[in-house]
Amino acid sequence: MKVEMDSYTRRARIAPLLVVIAPAVLALIAWFPEASRIELGAATVVLAIALPTVFAQCGGVLGKRREKELFGSWGGPPTTQRLRHRTRTQNPVLRSRYHAKLQELLPDLSIPKEVDENYDQRGADNVYETCVKHLIARTRDQKLFALVFAENVSYGFRRNLWAMKSLGLAVASGGLLACGIRMWSAIASSTAMPTSALLGALLSLVWLALWLSLVSADWVRERADAYADRLLEAMETLTPPAEKSSE
Repeated sequence: MKVEMDSYTRRARIAPLLVVIAPAVLALIAWFPEASRIELGAATVVLAIALPTVFAQCGGVLGKRREKELFGSWGGPPTTQRLRHRTRTQNPVLRSRYHAKLQELLPDLSIPKEVDENYDQRGADNVYETCVKHLIARTRDQKLFALVFAENVSYGFRRNLWAMKSLGLAVASGGLLACGIRMWSAIASSTAMPTSALLGALLSLVWLALWLSLVSADWVRERADAYADRLLEAMETLTPPAEKSSE
């Protein structure tokens, strides 16, 4: 049996969970070397079919649940921020170009002017979010919009990994402890030091360092900003409804 997973699911949802559980797997192998030699049977079915499906669901759900927390700390989704008049760090010329193009793509929608946005910021954001959803729907082709897809995967991976940071720290700490105990037991019994235990301890330590020093909201923001830029740039290649219907 074969489980079909799309590229986004594998790279943005399953991969973060594999990163999280890696120290636990290393600790398991350190204590039970035979666990690394599973071949056929029920265990293989679980590992090959059930786990990827569960990972795909968990990886995305955890990230999406905490995405609002990220957006709240940033002042809103990066794409929406780039369309707001009140975002003073945004290039006004570029923003005007975005608005003009969006008005072409969505002629039935009134893109807010600065005075309109100042009067009703929530209403303006609703319009911008509608525009972004339209762009997302029209840039799903992974071949035509390869850069958009690549940045979306990268953002999804970082967001989902960040959402599991507490779990990752706990698993890495547990893996380091388990491997350390295995090493101590070998020393206490005057037996050969298991290579798997030493390697597991070192890698778990590296994992802990990466969780503490690298995985943060700012780390996620880098890719969120890049995705927002690529998505807005992509609309230059999109055609308005009238032009599309005349082809």
